[in-house]
Amino acid sequence: MQKELCHVSDLLDSRGLREGDALTFRPLYGRRSKFKLMRTKIDFATKHIGSELGCSKTLDCLDKEKLHYQLRAVKTMGRNREFKQRYLLTTVEGAPFRHNGNFTNEAFLERGDRVEMGHNELEVEAPAKVEHTLPIDESGLKIIESDLPVLICGETGTGKTTLAKSIHKLSRPESNFVHLNLSSFSQTILESELFGHVKGAFTGAHNDKAGAFRDARGGTLFLDEIDSLPIEIQTKLLIFLDEFKVRPVGGSRDYKTECMLVCASGTDLKSLVKRGKMRKDFYYRIASGLSVSLPSMRYNENLVEELCSRFGADNQVLISNHLVEFYKTLPWPGNIRQLLGHLKKKMLYAKGQRLEFDSLDELLAVESSDLSELSFSPDEKAKTLEDMKYEYVKSMYFKCGQNAAMTARKLAITPRSVKNILDRCS
Repeated sequence: MQKELCHVSDLLDSRGLREGDALTFRPLYGRRSKFKLMRTKIDFATKHIGSELGCSKTLDCLDKEKLHYQLRAVKTMGRNREFKQRYLLTTVEGAPFRHNGNFTNEAFLERGDRVEMGHNELEVEAPAKVEHTLPIDESGLKIIESDLPVLICGETGTGKTTLAKSIHKLSRPESNFVHLNLSSFSQTILESELFGHVKGAFTGAHNDKAGAFRDARGGTLFLDEIDSLPIEIQTKLLIFLDEFKVRPVGGSRDYKTECMLVCASGTDLKSLVKRGKMRKDFYYRIASGLSVSLPSMRYNENLVEELCSRFGADNQVLISNHLVEFYKTLPWPGNIRQLLGHLKKKMLYAKGQRLEFDSLDELLAVESSDLSELSFSPDEKAKTLEDMKYEYVKSMYFKCGQNAAMTARKLAITPRSVKNILDRCS
């Protein structure tokens, strides 16, 4: 039994029940009780058995049925040969228990699980909702409380907008948050959107317009895709950064307005400066305050695990462990937005509250490996046969629940070949 347990921790992650977690016990009769798991073994049994064991939780029953279940800590060992402690619930005597709706005699418990032992219920408290943590140190917190600008850089989908909103909530929660995507406007319209205009300034200007800077007075102005800002408007924006004044299009007077300016870019701004697409003084001005670089999800296992855990807590779903392990092997070119969008789509098609590997993930694996696009130009570096073989075997491996023997049967190869391909190519 112990040998079998030594290899299952690859299917378990931080969501597994562990010492210190809270559990809620609901007997058939009497009040429910909430307690912390502070022991390595707890027996749940009907009264005539429990009196002999001295167990801490007594199970109620309708007749003289004998029930005895044991929750105990066991050691598991993963691929890196690191020992971890997990809690295993087993049937000692009597009928099987129901684990998340399925009858079984043995199950590792995870946070958020629900267990029915006869007419008694045991619930493992789900992880608390994870709040957004700002990647900012103490000096950065001082900057966002000042009038210095903030620059956020990162690939598409890395959470630049989410971070900008979090900075606003932390520094100016009672004021306006104005979001402007600069790439969505032509130069003429963009100038009006930013600085406003007076009535009659141009065709169609039937009324005065305050503009984004004045709308965000006392709050935060978030300029997304700052790399698309024309040089002519960069010059006008410098005046605001130096004097906190703006002049509407067609206007003859300046307006004093103060707000925190947060800029975001998905490209390297220094390269734009070198190519003459961005003024050097403008770049150094918007980068003079706080600069934050958001990491991509490209094979970032810790970030994938954190996002899956957060998504599960926020949406009250359980994402299977082997599914999270599969997601860790993908490049995620769309970053956070792609992962969360994929999980939301899976929720729509899910039959219950548990997300498992399905056809959507199989399609995702094919798209991620580019197996659907085998044509390439003569100058393009082609995927090697080994790369394609690895992607296909990996997809089948996760489709089979990380079961090497089942994968081998599906592919008509040996289990050793499956492991060799995965180990060699990964």
